[in-house]
Amino acid sequence: ILTKAHENYIQRAGTPDFKLPGSTNTFLHCIDFYEQFILHFETFRIKRSVNIVVCETEKQAEAVTKSLTEVYHNCKISFNGRNMSQKSRFYANQIRSKHSETIPSVRMQPKRNFIANRIGSFEVPERLKRAYLTSSSKKDMLENIEYMFPSLTEELAINNFVNRFQTLIYLEEIECFVNLRTYDRERTHFTREGKYLALTIENLSERLLSLVIGNVVKAKNPWAEGKDVERMHEGVIHKLLFKRILLKFNADFQQRYNGEDYRLEFYFSRYSYRKQHYAVSQAARYLGEEFLFPSQIQMRECPQLDIQLNEEEKLLVDNFPCNWHNCALNPVQKKAIANILRGESTSSCRYTSNSSADLITTRLIESCVLKMGEFIRLHLMSYCTTVAVGIDDTCKEDMTESGLRLKCQKKYLRDHRVMIGTCVTLGNFFQMGFPADHFTHVLTDEAGQCTESEIMIAVAHVSKERVQVILAGDPHQLQAVVINKYALERGFSMSFLERIFSRAPYIRDIKGFNLTCGFDPRLVTKLLCNYRALPSILNVYNELFYNAKLISMIREENSREAKMLEQIDHTLPQSSKRPKTHGMFFCGICSEDMQESDSPPWYNPREAKNVFLTTIKLYRNNIKPESIGIITPYMKQVKHFRNLFIDAEVAMPKIGSVEEFQRQERDIILISTVRSGKGHIPSDLRHALGFIQNKKRINVAISRPRYLLVIYGNPKLLVLDSRWLTIIKYCVDNDAYLGCDLSASISDSPKLVE
Repeated sequence: ILTKAHENYIQRAGTPDFKLPGSTNTFLHCIDFYEQFILHFETFRIKRSVNIVVCETEKQAEAVTKSLTEVYHNCKISFNGRNMSQKSRFYANQIRSKHSETIPSVRMQPKRNFIANRIGSFEVPERLKRAYLTSSSKKDMLENIEYMFPSLTEELAINNFVNRFQTLIYLEEIECFVNLRTYDRERTHFTREGKYLALTIENLSERLLSLVIGNVVKAKNPWAEGKDVERMHEGVIHKLLFKRILLKFNADFQQRYNGEDYRLEFYFSRYSYRKQHYAVSQAARYLGEEFLFPSQIQMRECPQLDIQLNEEEKLLVDNFPCNWHNCALNPVQKKAIANILRGESTSSCRYTSNSSADLITTRLIESCVLKMGEFIRLHLMSYCTTVAVGIDDTCKEDMTESGLRLKCQKKYLRDHRVMIGTCVTLGNFFQMGFPADHFTHVLTDEAGQCTESEIMIAVAHVSKERVQVILAGDPHQLQAVVINKYALERGFSMSFLERIFSRAPYIRDIKGFNLTCGFDPRLVTKLLCNYRALPSILNVYNELFYNAKLISMIREENSREAKMLEQIDHTLPQSSKRPKTHGMFFCGICSEDMQESDSPPWYNPREAKNVFLTTIKLYRNNIKPESIGIITPYMKQVKHFRNLFIDAEVAMPKIGSVEEFQRQERDIILISTVRSGKGHIPSDLRHALGFIQNKKRINVAISRPRYLLVIYGNPKLLVLDSRWLTIIKYCVDNDAYLGCDLSASISDSPKLVE
């Protein structure tokens, strides 16, 4: 905000050029304007853009400053009458509309010479792009989209299955394009790092949308003239480091680059979206309503070996007894295996993440059940691994700089009984021409974390007459991450696993199937045995989310977890009433949550300090950093935690959001809920609670620890949610509550409506 300017520097109307001396500190153009100015030097120029608001008095300036600050905190900017979301979409539309000549980079791998089955391009419809990126308001945008694609407002059925999911995939792709614009740079430069050009990007690991290897960066010379004006050089990300990315451009650009500034635009590969489009259409065509919308069980003869369990739970193959390879299997696991196992088979194991796929590969290696060459681990970057993955000191011998030497060709892959990879990676089978009856079993782990279209990638190319599809996952934990809010509201994050649980054959019927937790044992096996947590921790989420059906296999006496809890007992609040094996505590802190002026996320210094001090106490009792996890919903609080550990020069445990701890566990979990608003009106708190009121996030957060869980938060705020009220009451009843005073009767607190 400029309130004063030297009268000699006021630009007069009609002046074509206005040059400022080098010592100029203020610049006045007009009352409210968006302007660009260029600083000319001998060998280069610098262009800058500014928004200028000129006020006549200091009082006016203060009023405008206050107004702009309030608007900023609501994520809105007053310039041009557009909010932040509109400005992002308008800018994305400008980038999309450009047509430039692109000089390609060196590919990470050569193009395939032959493709048996080509997948269509599935370009986003132009009318959908225009409606989403150019509508003047959110209301107009949604009305236009729903008018053009009425399936979005209809109940999902077989007749609108393809159109609805493809539209949701298009919306997610557009949102991804818009979000990727946050990486764009108006002016920046590279630094040489070996054979790469390096680009520094602050907070690389904390962005909403992460960059991945293979993403494209297009560089344009801002001072180009003539035929070079619209020419862009394409670079490919080869490595991702903590605060920088390493790229390769074409050899000519790479060699002659000498530190010049370039404008950068970032792009992602559409291949995963194309696979989803293709899979959805193939699933509707070949699997049909019987598979996608089941209404009854259709029995058929099993063409494979007859496998049964006798009364002693021994495995019978064609009535001949066989020994279990893993004698530690519980009865429920044995029944699940008997339902799946049917003789010689070719299996495809699908996972939501590479870490999960690596884990199962390592476990297969350690089991020695399959011989070398019988299974293979496939990776997205067009290389695959054999049993060498997971064996110490052997991976490096098999790997080249860009991956493994082994090429993934159909004639090689078809000789393996088990293929392991992520859903998107194994979607490459679409193009390889595998016959529909090649696979007999498709197993998808963490199926609750996949969108339905991603699950279709795993199953769309199999024969429904021959294959068994096994979905393993927990519908009570986190869904897939969907960044488009409209697609999220329309159920795009709901997994196929969760949806079919609302269908007649899979729906819970406690009267009809009382002995199997209400599920038909031919279709659903509910794993009840919990091998992670002490009963005192398990009890809460068991009651809240699993109908009290889970069974703790961790003994309260003589187990490792019980002994570890006893080892640190003197660091915990002392009480003669509380059982020694009670591992859940709540620390009430009536503090203040904060925001910085230039950063919307919340943080809570007092909570962070208490969590930090607890961690130090645990360290002094020989607890290692890798045994501790700190969960908090806001990235600003994560930063605050990290700064505390860095400033104190203390080893840092894993600190992150709930999503980062999904599929993981720790001996000890410390949760900082952050929010501590003083208002108690439900309508005001609904938005503020965020993660705190999300039942799936609560479930994941409190189910990560093995023997100790400590929650830090404001109980007077949290009791407004029934689940947190249950947690706090549980701690109070077991004399495991400490901190600020509770209300006389926390049961009298008003509740938020679901």
